[in-house]
Amino acid sequence: MKRIICFLATSLLLFSCVKEKIDIPKTGDGQVSTLEATKITLNSAVLWGKLNAPELANNAEWGVFVSVDKNPTEENGYKFLASDIDDDDRFFVDADGLDFGTKYYYQAFISLNGICRVSEIKSFVTETHKEPVVNLGVRDLKGQSATLYGYANPVLLSAGAEVGFIVSTDKEPALGNGERKVAIERDSNSRFFVSLSGLSVGCEYYFRPYARIGNTIHYGKIESFTTAVFAETVYTLYAEASYRSARLMGKLNPKSMLAQIGTPGFIISTHPQLSNEQYGKIYYGTKGDDYTFYADVPLEINTKYYFAAFIETQYSNFKEKSFSKIVKEFNTVAPETKAVDLGLSVNWLSQNVWAKYPEDFGGFYSWGEKTTSTYWYYLWFDKPEPGKILKYNTQFEYGPVDNKTVLDAEDDKVRQGNKKWRMPTKEEWLELNQKCSWEWTSLNGVNGMLVKGRNGNSIFLPAGGFKQKDEHAQENDTGYYWTSTLDEAKPTDAWTGIVGNGYSDASILGRLRSRGHLLRGVEDK
Repeated sequence: MKRIICFLATSLLLFSCVKEKIDIPKTGDGQVSTLEATKITLNSAVLWGKLNAPELANNAEWGVFVSVDKNPTEENGYKFLASDIDDDDRFFVDADGLDFGTKYYYQAFISLNGICRVSEIKSFVTETHKEPVVNLGVRDLKGQSATLYGYANPVLLSAGAEVGFIVSTDKEPALGNGERKVAIERDSNSRFFVSLSGLSVGCEYYFRPYARIGNTIHYGKIESFTTAVFAETVYTLYAEASYRSARLMGKLNPKSMLAQIGTPGFIISTHPQLSNEQYGKIYYGTKGDDYTFYADVPLEINTKYYFAAFIETQYSNFKEKSFSKIVKEFNTVAPETKAVDLGLSVNWLSQNVWAKYPEDFGGFYSWGEKTTSTYWYYLWFDKPEPGKILKYNTQFEYGPVDNKTVLDAEDDKVRQGNKKWRMPTKEEWLELNQKCSWEWTSLNGVNGMLVKGRNGNSIFLPAGGFKQKDEHAQENDTGYYWTSTLDEAKPTDAWTGIVGNGYSDASILGRLRSRGHLLRGVEDK
């Protein structure tokens, strides 16, 4: 904390001012009062007091003690002297150079003949800003140099704040691990600039802006840049990855003759060693604007990949690839199951039960069972083929009637994963059918229906077929999805939603309860 300059009109008295339990002569307690602070800014405040014995003004000194300590004294803070009082016997001192966003304590005092009296302690907090400094970007990026520019709050600049950047090869640059670059150059729009030189070629640097007043320092957002490699023809940029694929991005050096005649592409591998083609797979790129190029590549889920760009040129009867020296990495991450709002009475889940990703079939279950279907041992029949129904029956000819027409919660497999989720009813499947658009399509090689709500949100229902005994039938042709509703007219069956290539939208019909069908859950709004 730098020395605070106070408003002085009289010279300082040559004695210390300490708190004593000795009365000022011919006076009692309460000779001075502390008043509320005004005009609080980032680094300043006006502090007020009152002399309750103004007749002492000609022979005493008075002012304010200020400190970050809860008991402010001259020893742990600062002593501000006042020189005048107004008609109401009030006085003030100007305190600037304070730290911003800091709580201070202060108390008025009066001193006479080496004896000091203090008043009650009050406090105030200097102002702060959520974003004192902001990154704007990097310009003039070359092999060994670059210019960083940012924006500082004008109030900070007017208060004399030091601004600049912390630059480091560490991913979290700070004063301890990076180089502090103080901005000397500023413009009229409160932008500041820092020129960097002597950088390593082909190296990634991290930087963040900072602002400092006194002992307080505030950092901005961390960003990065990569210096160019001398004489390099092609550069590795970044990957836009999903769970099963990625778009790899690269850039050609417009000044390179090879970039004009060569074919760009990428090498990608799960192995970081990409200097040899035996470690990776080659994908040729498609050129875009501004000398960029890209390639869309299929990938495995939950896998870490490394990739680098290349340019391929042909000489006579052979081809030669020149690889970028910069290798980038990324991860594919399997999506989590979530509820999707299609503008209906319920939200539909994004994936099937037990599915790892949207096009995955997941598990096949008999109606009302919570383990995958074996067909031979259906829980609610006394034998695999319909005989006596043990639960969920509306017809006496099939056994005892319980008139249960909707699955109990304990028999709903969907509820096992999340108590908020459940199987849809027949009516909710029909709502999905009638109020959404349906398109037969393919997702990552799996056929199914893309169901889109009127709000633009969508889900994918893969055509997983069904299972019966040892048979897995109609895979990638038709999908069967249980509802929680029994077919009352034929209690051996339950209502089943159907998706398939022969349907313009979803259909629904009763299907034998012991068959293994897919499950897609809903969530109540």
